[in-house]
Amino acid sequence: MDEETAAEEGAEFPFHTDSSNLCVYDESGPWPATLVRATVPAGGTCGLKPCWTASGTGFKYVDKTGTAAGITRIALKAGAAGKANVSVKGKGANLPVGSLPLALPLPLTVQLQLNGECWAARYSAAGVKTNAEGQFKGKSQ
Repeated sequence: MDEETAAEEGAEFPFHTDSSNLCVYDESGPWPATLVRATVPAGGTCGLKPCWTASGTGFKYVDKTGTAAGITRIALKAGAAGKANVSVKGKGANLPVGSLPLALPLPLTVQLQLNGECWAARYSAAGVKTNAEGQFKGKSQ
């Protein structure tokens, strides 16, 4: 997809009108438990630039200050069915992590919800690169 096409599709993409939610669920027990819920507002500006922009392969959200629930970056990249890529980064005092343990319980599910759509990834020990001292990085299985 070229940038012109992405920009045209961006006009239709719901981030202009609908907020998005990041949810992290602990699935180590008999029932999923919500560990984190962070909301990123629709549209808006972050600094002097729009928070959401179209990119050559999808859309991205950038807020270097993490004003909206500590979320600093969301990248949505197009791909074949089941091969799209969604990544979310967050940090700082605004990130609603409460009293999470230093290492997150596994398995866990991370969801990005936007306008009735939901992108989800499940993480088990096999795909996790970092899970300690308040940091989590991994590839879903």
